[in-house]
Amino acid sequence: MKRFLTIVALAVPMMASPIVSYTTTGTFTPGGGSVLTGPGGGTLTYLTGGGSVDLGAINPSNATFGTVNTLDDPGDLAGSTFTLTINQTSPVADSGSLVGNISGTVVVDSSNAFIKFANPVLMLSSGGPSPVRYEIFQSSDPNGNVLGVAIVPASTDQGGTVTGGTTTIQGQISTAAVPEPGTVALMGLGLTLVGLIGRRRRA
Repeated sequence: MKRFLTIVALAVPMMASPIVSYTTTGTFTPGGGSVLTGPGGGTLTYLTGGGSVDLGAINPSNATFGTVNTLDDPGDLAGSTFTLTINQTSPVADSGSLVGNISGTVVVDSSNAFIKFANPVLMLSSGGPSPVRYEIFQSSDPNGNVLGVAIVPASTDQGGTVTGGTTTIQGQISTAAVPEPGTVALMGLGLTLVGLIGRRRRA
């Protein structure tokens, strides 16, 4: 029985997940740059981000995709488009870095502003069996309707000094775990030996 348990233990797959490294940039439309200014003075500025996560340790892993700074009331920016570009620098395809976009729209209600992403998920594949999945977290109202990424407003102190609001675009990165080739071989060997033991006992 002990011998049987040892073989089964060898057959349990060890999962291989990559260390994912990425950078981000963002552009607003109209304008096509990282700064968007409305006719009434509302301003949004995107600051680049990026990082590295070890999906072998935590999968999925929380991640940040840059920050958006707010100056003055962004109400006059409603309807503008924001495009987040993710550049995956590791793992990469044979042709080099992997790049993809997630686009959202600036939405403003009576008291709050959001960047609402219609599809907050991006899949980037290096050609292997398991693409990397990027997802942006968005807030919802009590009825479950998606509002978007809430934009932190600027604030004014008693002296009249304006402090810009800073919004961090948060989300997670994940990938499906894939058995390592060596593990697959061990699984095949383990199953073969289990079959041989079963035959020997029946003989």
